[in-house]
Amino acid sequence: IVVTSPQELVSMIVEKAVNMASLMDIPVLGLVENYSYIICPDCGKVIKPYGDSKIDELAKAHNTEVLAKLPIDPELASLCDVFYIGGTKVGALLGEAVVFTKGNTPKFFTTFVKQQGALLAKGRLLGVQFDTLFTDGLYFKISRRAIESAEKMKDIFKRKGYRFFMETPTNQQFILLENEKMKELSEKVRFCFWEKTDESHTAVRFATSWSTSEEDLCELEKIL
Repeated sequence: IVVTSPQELVSMIVEKAVNMASLMDIPVLGLVENYSYIICPDCGKVIKPYGDSKIDELAKAHNTEVLAKLPIDPELASLCDVFYIGGTKVGALLGEAVVFTKGNTPKFFTTFVKQQGALLAKGRLLGVQFDTLFTDGLYFKISRRAIESAEKMKDIFKRKGYRFFMETPTNQQFILLENEKMKELSEKVRFCFWEKTDESHTAVRFATSWSTSEEDLCELEKIL
């Protein structure tokens, strides 16, 4: 079962996952779309915060079916038994926080994780950093800064006349570059290869983080 959300970027990643499963002869039972819509508690109106879904087209293209379209609903969160939260993108040095919501930690879970090399023997640093991030909404404040910086970066690319491979509301922006331009920029700016779109163009990924500053964005604009 492949889980997705109604964003163009995620749909592309799901397409790659389905193709990989096919190459490995792993059957795909269907697609589940998360964050599909919100139902207003006051008027009952259906709101699509991420725009119209393309999951039906994606399922048809890969000869599979849509199993469910799940809303953003606090009651669904209350049914969750366990989830994890990453921290490095918001300034944590390392690690992820695994949260068991109902006091349902499996027996010997910590010992098992240690044996797999996924937990430091002395994990005080992990606890301190997540305790700090989860205090007074700091985690969300830092995350918001990365998104706001990405929006400013998006405006810079638009002003400079660059074409977007896709537009996304996240901290990642995907730009189409001529291969020669990509080579030129790579000497001054760090970005990630995404995929070749044709013989002369490549899609690349620029990303912001908690530490992206106004000075960084100004310098990028000068280079572009």
